[in-house]
Amino acid sequence: MPIEALFMLTYGPSGSGKTLANIRAYSSGMFAGPRGCFLPAKGFLDIEVPVREINRLTDVIKLLKAVKGKRLPSLVISDVSILAEQECRMLRKPRSEGGEAITGWDTYNACEDRFLEIVGLAKDCPFHVALEFHEQPTREAKKTGRTVHIPACPQLPGIKLPAQAPGHFDLVAQIIEDDSLLSHYVWPYGFSVKPDGSAVRKDRTSSFPDSFPLNFREGLLSSGVNLPRHKDVVWMDEHVAAIANKIGELHYTGKFNEEHITSLLTDEAQKLEGKNPKHIRWVILDAFDAAEIARHKQDTVTNLIANLAKNSENDNE
Repeated sequence: MPIEALFMLTYGPSGSGKTLANIRAYSSGMFAGPRGCFLPAKGFLDIEVPVREINRLTDVIKLLKAVKGKRLPSLVISDVSILAEQECRMLRKPRSEGGEAITGWDTYNACEDRFLEIVGLAKDCPFHVALEFHEQPTREAKKTGRTVHIPACPQLPGIKLPAQAPGHFDLVAQIIEDDSLLSHYVWPYGFSVKPDGSAVRKDRTSSFPDSFPLNFREGLLSSGVNLPRHKDVVWMDEHVAAIANKIGELHYTGKFNEEHITSLLTDEAQKLEGKNPKHIRWVILDAFDAAEIARHKQDTVTNLIANLAKNSENDNE
């Protein structure tokens, strides 16, 4: 049965590619965030997407109430960390300046209440909702006289909310640096959904390997998730699939090297001559990502055996 509505969270450093990854995945949907955050849609991908400018969590609540009954493909909300900071700022402001004059811990409690209202509204939406956050790095904190290790998590105000927020989502993906990915030749970052003590991560859909390129769409498609492309680039899918299969063949026949990759991509780019160069680049990137994710899925059992063997060896040392 296809997955119709996912609730997803991505987090990582500013400028690491979160927004571009979500635009590539949800290019036919609606986007909302502070001014300028969706410039990559035009600058890198050369598509026009509907963008709603919002400035605080209260704006997100209003937007979700407005679109709740609509048949959207998806909704991406960017820079939620900044929206939460602005919410706290407005909560603290005096009423004479349009604020709510809330002080102390009550500010964080009010912010948490509004975030949880967003969670409830988003989960009721009949379409995919993806929220982006900045990263709160791993740190240590004093708690009842002892030092507590706090893993990396989405950046949100207060102490409870950053740790509790990920529990509401179907998928929590952290931006990491991973030079084992094929895509690292183009971009040094990828996503990780592998849970461990260093960061909060998870994947209830089981659509992805532990680490994967900044491309949700290719992994989710293979798990039955419906993610239509932007109307101007629907033609890409057949080319992405064909090139990804050829990249996979090079990998499994031991021919994945500069000579063969250059030859393959030159031939495929020539077939797309006359198309927008930025769209040709998009096809090639998606093909590499699709091949990477397919390779990991095909190697699922092999990887499991290798990991178990490695851990057994470590236990004997």
